[in-house]
This record gives sequence, C-alpha cells and structure tokens, in this order.
Amino acid sequence: MSTPGNVQAERYQLFQRTGSTRWQVRFSIKGQGQFKRSLDTDDEREAERRAEAIWYEATYRAKQGLIPIGGDYNRYAHWRSPRDMMIQGCATSLFQASQH
Repeated sequence: MSTPGNVQAERYQLFQRTGSTRWQVRFSIKGQGQFKRSLDTDDEREAERRAEAIWYEATYRAKQGLIPIGGDYNRYAHWRSPRDMMIQGCATSLFQASQH
C-alpha cells in the first residue's frame, strides 16, 4: 500500500531554491516536457495543496490536447487553447493561435 507521500513523489516534486523560502513545483508530462512553477507560498502544506491542483490541471489539459504557451504576462495564459486565444483577441485564426 502506498502512502500519500509516495503518490506525491510519483506526480511532482516540491523544492525550495537556495536562498529562498518560497516553494516551487516540478513535474513532467509525457509529450509536453518538464514544468517548473513557483507556488508563491512559504507554507509547505499550502505548497502541497497548490502543487496538487497545478499537477491535476496540467495532466487534464494535456489529455484534452490543450497546448502550453509560454512567455505571456498572464500566469495562466500558457494553458490557453488556440480557440480561446482567438476569442480573447490574441490571434486572428486558429492556425495563427496554434503557432504560438
């Protein structure tokens, strides 16, 4: 029987960068590469809660075929689908949106 800690270790890793009290999360999704995100908290329990939510959302979106988009000012923008980008005015066509 596995413990919750073992399940977490299979999904993602929590870590703190040297000199920082903020928690970070790191995980990989097949076909998508590695994700690293700041969890914007010093509290380990809260970091675990946020990491779990981010991991679940990322794996769900990967299964739905939503493309990751980086380098946007919006911290959630990397999860936009091409259709959402078109609706939000970031692209004028689905082809253009899929090129980001």
